[in-house]
Amino acid sequence: MILRDNVFGTIEEDAIRRDFTVNSLYYDIADFSVHDFCDGMADLDNRLMRIIGDPETRYQEDPVRMLRAIRLAVKLNLQLEEETAKPLKELSVLLKDIPSARLWDESHKLFLSGHSANTFSQLEKYQLLIPLLPQMCEALETNNNEKFRDFIQAALDNTDKRIRQNKSLNPAFLYACFLWQSVRDIASTNRSNGLHAAEAMLKAQATVLGIQTKSIAIPKRFTQVIREIWSMQHRLDTRRGKNLASILTHPRFRASYDFMLLRAGIGEVNSSLADWWTQIQKVDTEHQVKMIKDVAPKHRQRRKPRKKPTNKPPTSDGNS
Repeated sequence: MILRDNVFGTIEEDAIRRDFTVNSLYYDIADFSVHDFCDGMADLDNRLMRIIGDPETRYQEDPVRMLRAIRLAVKLNLQLEEETAKPLKELSVLLKDIPSARLWDESHKLFLSGHSANTFSQLEKYQLLIPLLPQMCEALETNNNEKFRDFIQAALDNTDKRIRQNKSLNPAFLYACFLWQSVRDIASTNRSNGLHAAEAMLKAQATVLGIQTKSIAIPKRFTQVIREIWSMQHRLDTRRGKNLASILTHPRFRASYDFMLLRAGIGEVNSSLADWWTQIQKVDTEHQVKMIKDVAPKHRQRRKPRKKPTNKPPTSDGNS
């Protein structure tokens, strides 16, 4: 693997060191001409993404080139050239040797550039998702939830839509979606082993995030957001707890609500519940109080305890 190659050379030498032919074109502002040393223009005309040099050797030099090949091909609407695509499945395992912090940076480019749905599909096709998101891939493979793939697809589509609309996007949200089924499965196992539901979920969250950060080093400030999104699902589902109205002002409410809507889309949450949370955001405080009161649990009126009979003998009336 190449660790350092930042050396100066001729323009021809620099072109050959580029990853792909379409990245090796040079524009000359003196005469407005394009200098092409690797037949990049021909590949552009044919809509091809071709790696420069022997594909296996170039991927072994830097396995992240496999991710770049997918990302750029999708972004530029190019087809992977046959020889460029051929070694991807076999060499995908090399990504396990890449520092997890570097893959965190690469994941932003893969999933937060407005083409996450198509990128995800291509990464899965060439088995490049397995070293990045092993737990998610396992959940999709075991198919404990036949709707989980639909859930992931909706999350990807939602991400791309927000980017097109120039809306803010926290990468924690997408990772919360990727890992949701794994958390649910492990929490279910924990409950079967006798843990209380809340403790089972907390332990499942720690387990899943601990495994994931070995592949992609999600910073703590984002794992905390992921935990909050997951944990808030219970309060949204049950509409229980003290001061329910405070959820509406929680910093993670909106992300948690959006997450719940995705769950409702696959039938994991009743649509009437999702509608209730949608409606309560639209009404004034007075109506919010009424809506919360209407769903509050009705407590039975407690009966007064009967007086226990005493064992003392009856008092004498003085006529004995």
